[in-house]
Amino acid sequence: MKHTYLALSLALVLAGCDHREPPKTAKEVSVNRYMGTWYELASLPTSFQRGCYCTKANYEWKDHWMQVTNTCLKGEKPGKLKKATAKAWPISDSLNTKFKMQFFKPFKGDYWILYVDKNYQHAIAGTPDYEHIWFLSRKPTTTVGEFLKLKAIAKAKGYGVDALIMTNQSCNKRKTKPE
Repeated sequence: MKHTYLALSLALVLAGCDHREPPKTAKEVSVNRYMGTWYELASLPTSFQRGCYCTKANYEWKDHWMQVTNTCLKGEKPGKLKKATAKAWPISDSLNTKFKMQFFKPFKGDYWILYVDKNYQHAIAGTPDYEHIWFLSRKPTTTVGEFLKLKAIAKAKGYGVDALIMTNQSCNKRKTKPE
């Protein structure tokens, strides 16, 4: 009986654990090339992003940290502008692929750059717990081929891409789906 309780206790403890290794990040990110405006194509969003459309982020490098300004519209069109600004610090020895991000003190979250193409036109960022991911582009839309490539990369890294939510960027007078 003692062994049964021990086995049951161990099973309950292990059932609550995610045994996956953290995702692999990009090999290295050039901070200067990553800075600027990125449009969100799709995401597994955070709670404060739900209901957002016309979502974009602007990254600006400061002295050893970056300022991230996220904007989106919420509500019926034309929508109300929502803005959130954060500070992000690179984690040592991550080659600028892992950041601690802080929107308000004392809370910090993880922001990992999982992929960026060689021209810095498309990127994937996410959290190491696999809960959130963002497909990013320098333009409000992308081709179907490029979107499928991003989806395949994210899936190979272990993210649940079937739950992705496409970001409506129609405020920029472009199509809301990949071309």
